[in-house]
Amino acid sequence: MTAKPSTYPVTKARLYSILAATEGLEGLVHYGEPSGMPVEFVAVLSTPIDSDEQWASLGGEHREERYEIELAVGAATKGNTQQQATERCEDLWELVTVALRGWPRGDQTAATAGVFAAQIVRTRRVERIIPEGRAAGTTGAIQVQARI
Repeated sequence: MTAKPSTYPVTKARLYSILAATEGLEGLVHYGEPSGMPVEFVAVLSTPIDSDEQWASLGGEHREERYEIELAVGAATKGNTQQQATERCEDLWELVTVALRGWPRGDQTAATAGVFAAQIVRTRRVERIIPEGRAAGTTGAIQVQARI
């Protein structure tokens, strides 16, 4: 029996395409770390998978795969306006969570790959002073389960 490959690459690409097509996020979504320091961004980041710890045998020819795909959201404003930067970052995070709410239900691409469950979690919030003004950021992850 030849083992099926991980669903990770298909899932990451699918999440990117969903977010890139979301109204309000057009032009802000990056596949990996954004280059430079964009004023606003949503990044679908790479997350290494340790296959020894992330695979569970389901018997026969099936395995269950669990992994996280990291997300980063950021916003910056000029001047001394931390509240504006933080509010914009929160608005962007809300757009991300709404776009991914209920995913992968109804997504044929995800179903074909074997993805059957996902959950978005927020992991960290940051506010800081930058040379141009103020910035706010948040990180999170999509926790994915797939059967292959």
